[in-house]
Amino acid sequence: MNGRAVAWLLLVLVVVVGGGLWWRVFKLREEGERYEAERLTGRPVDESKLPAIPAAVTEALAEASPVQRSTPVLGGTVLRVADDTPLEGAIIEVLGAPGPDGRPSVLCVTNTVGDGRFVITAPGVQPTALRVWCPVGYRPAEPPPAGHPGFRLGECVVQTVPLSGDDARRLDLTVRVDTGWVLWGSVSDTTGRPLTGGMVTIVEPHAYSVVDPQGQYRIRDLQPDAGPLSLMASGMRVRAATVEMPPPAPGERLVRFDIQLAPAGLIFGQVDWRRSTPRPLMPPVINVVNAPGAAGAVDGPRPGAVDAAGNYQIDGLAEGLWDLSCAWSTIEGATQRTYTVYARSIAVEPGSSVQHDFLLPGDAALDVQVTGADGAPLAGRRVELCHVLDPAAPDAPVLSEVFGVTGPDGRCALTDLAPGAKELRILTQPELQAGVAPAMPERLATQRLVLAEGPNAATVVVGAR
Repeated sequence: MNGRAVAWLLLVLVVVVGGGLWWRVFKLREEGERYEAERLTGRPVDESKLPAIPAAVTEALAEASPVQRSTPVLGGTVLRVADDTPLEGAIIEVLGAPGPDGRPSVLCVTNTVGDGRFVITAPGVQPTALRVWCPVGYRPAEPPPAGHPGFRLGECVVQTVPLSGDDARRLDLTVRVDTGWVLWGSVSDTTGRPLTGGMVTIVEPHAYSVVDPQGQYRIRDLQPDAGPLSLMASGMRVRAATVEMPPPAPGERLVRFDIQLAPAGLIFGQVDWRRSTPRPLMPPVINVVNAPGAAGAVDGPRPGAVDAAGNYQIDGLAEGLWDLSCAWSTIEGATQRTYTVYARSIAVEPGSSVQHDFLLPGDAALDVQVTGADGAPLAGRRVELCHVLDPAAPDAPVLSEVFGVTGPDGRCALTDLAPGAKELRILTQPELQAGVAPAMPERLATQRLVLAEGPNAATVVVGAR
């Protein structure tokens, strides 16, 4: 075994042994913190769940620094005034006697946990008051007092609670802080079905709540003098909407506002690859290319996510006829090609689920012959094929689908196309010069046609009247 192999072996041993020791210390610390938290809060501790600490480790720790268990001297729960819910993440300052500058001294600082509880274990403190700092999303009417920790919390509601007599040693204190008013309510569709998993968002000031499994939402800590609010509500199988809510009455702290949304339709399905070659690595993209007039801006064109198995769904659709496109890009040699197919007039009703599958690439082909007015073939002309969104409208918008260039015989073959109404455009081919921006191509001729499955042919005469 040479020196390099020995060095690598030693390195592997160091990594394995060091990693194992680090993981053991990490787990011991994690279990120790959990044990201490349960002991301080009065919850029963299951000693059997604690990891066994080797005797050698215990003796070494005892010799290095004897552990002194801290005893809680002060504790309790912080609640919101509006709905008596726990105030998590608030900063609790334990204040002592005023100093020479007239300000109370800060003896120690702690935070409330998820259920609003806090505990002080500093021995020998003589508290005179508790000061609670809670960050809010608005500027309070009364500015917070100067000093720690408001400078790093931004806008805060601050409340000081004096402690007298036995209160300075109680473990069951209840502190209520006025953090503003609470908006809550239910979200359902017009049939009364509760909405679950949706979201309610206040446009300004920005705040939101996820709708719980019972179909209710709750947004806390809102500015007391807030005016009318605009609420955006959305979710599965309902149409997203913006509703206006009147301001709360003066002094009202718990306001209920129920929201009803119109049932929506759902289009779902499968996207499959027609060829025997492997599926492209890039995922397909499904878009709404033409929405019914009743959909409005809320139901405008949106992409539909396609998962690894080829499944997709587009939710929140209004009643009417919907047009979709499915595009799938792939790399063929040094060229990127995007294959597109279309689905027209998918009928959607409120609350319905409609399945539509896509198969790519399309199976239509088009052989284009481009000639001049004298019948001579025109070589080097650019051919653009576009998909027509509304075949019944002469001025309907189109989506560019594929390009090609005519050869010496004036012919251009376009393959793997989606059947349907198309617009064929013949354009000039711009000359490319180094350092010069190419000119915009000039349209020489336009022709409408309908592609059927299989081979198709079209002849375009440039300059014909």
